[in-house]
Amino acid sequence: MTEADFEFCEKLSGLTYCNPFLPQRIQLEKECLGQKGIGVEEVWHMGMDPMSSRPTLKAIKEKAAFILMKFQCWIQGGGTLDDKKFRLYEDLVTFHIYHLVHEELESLIDVNLPGRKNKLKTTWGHYSTAYEKHFHPAFLGRATPPGKEHLFACSYQVRRAFSHTFGFLAGRSKPAVNLRASIWQSLFTHDPRRYRQFLYKTLPLHTTLITGPSGTGKELVARAIGKSGYQAFDPVSMSFEGDDQLLYTELNLSALPSTLVESELFGHSKGSFTGALKDRVGRLEACPAQGSVFIDEIGEIDESIQVKLLRVLQGRTFQRVGENSNRRFLGKCLAATNRDLEKEIKEGHFRRDLYYRLCSDQVRTPSLKSILQSEPDELLTFLNHIARKSLPEEACEAPVMEAEAWIRKNISKNYAWSGNFRELEQCFNNLLIRGDYQPSSLDSVSTNDSWLEGVNNGVLTADEVLNVYCKRVFDRYQNYEEAGRALSMDPRTVKARANKACER
Repeated sequence: MTEADFEFCEKLSGLTYCNPFLPQRIQLEKECLGQKGIGVEEVWHMGMDPMSSRPTLKAIKEKAAFILMKFQCWIQGGGTLDDKKFRLYEDLVTFHIYHLVHEELESLIDVNLPGRKNKLKTTWGHYSTAYEKHFHPAFLGRATPPGKEHLFACSYQVRRAFSHTFGFLAGRSKPAVNLRASIWQSLFTHDPRRYRQFLYKTLPLHTTLITGPSGTGKELVARAIGKSGYQAFDPVSMSFEGDDQLLYTELNLSALPSTLVESELFGHSKGSFTGALKDRVGRLEACPAQGSVFIDEIGEIDESIQVKLLRVLQGRTFQRVGENSNRRFLGKCLAATNRDLEKEIKEGHFRRDLYYRLCSDQVRTPSLKSILQSEPDELLTFLNHIARKSLPEEACEAPVMEAEAWIRKNISKNYAWSGNFRELEQCFNNLLIRGDYQPSSLDSVSTNDSWLEGVNNGVLTADEVLNVYCKRVFDRYQNYEEAGRALSMDPRTVKARANKACER
């Protein structure tokens, strides 16, 4: 083993535990290959084929296998395997055996796969054999690290998380990239090594609050997180823990009468109210320890239910409607809202203590307008994605190109797209059927022109001009800290002024 070999192992350790949706992954791939110009692919996004034979990854896997062989020869030749070098060796093996079976793990994501249990048995056999071979105490000179089953479960979680984060969200712009990276952090934190060692047990206790404008895919974010939780592996029963049918459940509060929300969440006992003809298990009670409950439109719930939900998030206990006995919620809670909860708190509509329980982890979805301003070519990406929902693949090209041409000709670049992706989908469907689209809020098309006209005519106050400008800069960055840096202003001032612009 040369110094360069150990340096490669250091880079590979970073690559093994990095966030795959951040530019850091691209840089580490380059460094692993010594920047030989093989051509490192762009950030991951829908539209790429993750299972294709990528030249960069293929070259890294081949180099890793060769260095692993050298490392083992070095150990057998009497090389001193101190704690640091053992960590490098362990990460090298982890990377190597994950990529030996990652395509097999991908196929296991489909819980309805025919013969899935036999497939899992085969995959586990391949993984276990490789693990025992590379961690054999005969040449390591130390005990095999414990947790083979746990490492296999982590590998399966990584594969599921990548597949869901990659597959549920379209787009390659910076806001889309940041959103995927944020989802990955919600699942594995900023330190995946620590997550693998300790946090996989307790991270589900932290609620994830997903915010953003209506129609920006908050439910897709929840689905990506909720379907990618850790599931322990049992080699005896040859299964991952948890009922696959109950691992993720959604509850949209705005779609339910307020009288039913409490029963849906907490369940009820027979006779507890008119129409309660039998006991009912609520969503929280049905959720297994490995599962997640997604509560959409959480800003809509009544204060009485806010109190009960706060108790769940604080003590993990609740009572069915009409019962006094405590029951436990074992899973993870995901929540979403398009409301400004801080404003709701000030107006007395939402509990401050519940808000702080909800936002220990936050993900914000970007508006369609901010994405298209960041990367105008994303319009074609989204139209292709929408078209595939209703048209055969081979029939998508012409309608998509026609829709793109119509939108670029008839819709202002500063159009707000107040309905976001839902509105874009409605626009495409209208163009497909009628060849035309009439935005529901025509005044939003000319908002920019009217504001500039007001500036040119000198009818706006300096405060009004600055308020709207702060709002526009925030819309671009979708982050008050970044907007503050761009404006050289305190983020709190930016937020206050942007909120005033919304009230205008």
